[in-house]
Amino acid sequence: MLENIKRYSTKEMTKIWSDENKWQTMLQVLIAVLEARVELKLVSNKRVAKNAVKKLKKLRMIKSDVKRINIIEEIIRHDVNAFLDHLVIKAELTKLQAAVYAQKITSYDLQDTGNILRIQNSHDEIMKVLRQLSAVLLRMALEHKYTLEMGRTHAVHAELITFGSKILGWYASLERNVSRLEEAAEELRVGKISGAVGMYPLPPEVEALACKKLGLRPVEHSTQIIPRDIYNNYFSIIGNIVSEFQRWSMEIRNLQRTEILEVQEFFSKEQKGSVAMPHKKNPIKSENVSGMCIMIRNFINALIEVSAENWHERTLDNSVVERVFWPLTFSFTHFAIKRFKGVVEKMFVYPEKMLKNIEITNGAFFSPVLRAALEDKGMPRQDAYTLCKELAFQAFNPHDPDSEEHLREIAKKDEQIKELLTDEEIDQCFDLDKMKPKHIDKIFSRFVLPEE
Repeated sequence: MLENIKRYSTKEMTKIWSDENKWQTMLQVLIAVLEARVELKLVSNKRVAKNAVKKLKKLRMIKSDVKRINIIEEIIRHDVNAFLDHLVIKAELTKLQAAVYAQKITSYDLQDTGNILRIQNSHDEIMKVLRQLSAVLLRMALEHKYTLEMGRTHAVHAELITFGSKILGWYASLERNVSRLEEAAEELRVGKISGAVGMYPLPPEVEALACKKLGLRPVEHSTQIIPRDIYNNYFSIIGNIVSEFQRWSMEIRNLQRTEILEVQEFFSKEQKGSVAMPHKKNPIKSENVSGMCIMIRNFINALIEVSAENWHERTLDNSVVERVFWPLTFSFTHFAIKRFKGVVEKMFVYPEKMLKNIEITNGAFFSPVLRAALEDKGMPRQDAYTLCKELAFQAFNPHDPDSEEHLREIAKKDEQIKELLTDEEIDQCFDLDKMKPKHIDKIFSRFVLPEE
């Protein structure tokens, strides 16, 4: 199982959410608190406390420290106490230093604030790759700004769009969600050193100064933990982002279907698509992203649900869920973004196939133009609609394999239409240039685009 998780993790997130870094960030918080107490003259022996700070600052948590902390935890059954006991030995604190270095703090002063630091580091890594993906999407949107494609509603041919406008929609969604995520991360840039029930055995000034040293600000109100609604807001936006990734990945998969084949994932010469079928080129990376997005949303659902299970000032219901699903959420999200970016960067786009697909209904999609022309000549709208519907279904009739006649030619032979429209006027109804979207430039002008 752990190997499978490793398969979908990135080196950046693996490092941030390692046990070594967990203890290192908690040590960072502990040092900031002790320094704040010294500067605010809230220690009985300033020289002893300063020397303790010097010793603690030299420490780097490595794998052997993790093993030692785990051994201590097996005996005392409390991980943060095991960590603090280990620090005394590793830093070679004197009895006086050991007496002063962690006074009046509770485990979640260190743990919650330390986790915030890891979340902020994870957020920075996610933002890097989201910005890279945003640039990739914008380049593709501009490249295919005028590439005609059949728009589909209910998965059925509707009216013309451009492939660039489709990708521009992805870009617009990503930009909105990036902005939301930045705001949520800023709201989450908080720490707490308020003690066991949030009543400050150390004065609030210590919290304020320690948080400033850590690049955070004090949370407005806390109990033994930072309020989980702040976390939930952030993770809800992550859930929204991966929902969009799933939608885009499914679009790529649909457009790669053999019958459509308007886009295709990159497939290397050495790559094999199937054990049994040598001809296969499967959209496995897009499928992979879709599956990961489903898992990520379920992780987030569990995180949000368990936040309601916090009785009074503190229970431990959230601990197991957060320990497992925070790392997995960030690791899988980071992996999914990078994988999707790789798909889009190397994806084949087939404009010729898009044009060919436009015509597979034998011109049936021109029926709205033909209907409008008939209305302009005085035919009641409902009558024009019904007539054009019948003729369009005649042009594209999957039940009749011999039905290959274009709607234009069918219209020219219809007596009702011949009474109102000349052949030349009918031909004008089937001019593809006139069907092209007219306002693509205006749609693109709503965005800040790179100078050409």
